[in-house]
Amino acid sequence: MLTPQDMALQNLSMFDKYVNSPDPSVRKCAKNWRTAIGLQAVDGLTVSDYLIQLAIRNLEGELTMDEVEELLEKEYRKNRHEVFSSEYEIVPESANRNKYKCTMDEIAVLRTVRLQPELTIKQLAEKIRKSEDDVRRITENLIAHGMLRHEHGKEEGDWDIVYDY
Repeated sequence: MLTPQDMALQNLSMFDKYVNSPDPSVRKCAKNWRTAIGLQAVDGLTVSDYLIQLAIRNLEGELTMDEVEELLEKEYRKNRHEVFSSEYEIVPESANRNKYKCTMDEIAVLRTVRLQPELTIKQLAEKIRKSEDDVRRITENLIAHGMLRHEHGKEEGDWDIVYDY
């Protein structure tokens, strides 16, 4: 069985022809996709075939980045309350497959508060480029699903990740 790192290397090689493209915008986009996918392996995560297909369609000019995000969000929303599936999601290999499935926005919140647990809602919104209302909704959802908690008051205090996606 391939490790997440081996799978990431295979996935990264798919982007070689785009990284060497004569079009500078395609090269830049391909490098961004390779970096994003490579970082998943560093975290011990596996990237889905679905995400790879969307990335390639983006590089081929079939989809804009906004369309990729919309399709991913739809897919996450559709499968949100089902068990984890590596078919469409980025999932830690060690994850309990019956745990809550995070959206991309929820993952962004969890990753950000892991690095800076002292952030306020306003600061968190700025970091992940979402509105304060969106971040409140996202954090409330994570709290309701037992994945996140905020300790020591509403405005002051630290975030604590209870279950890491």
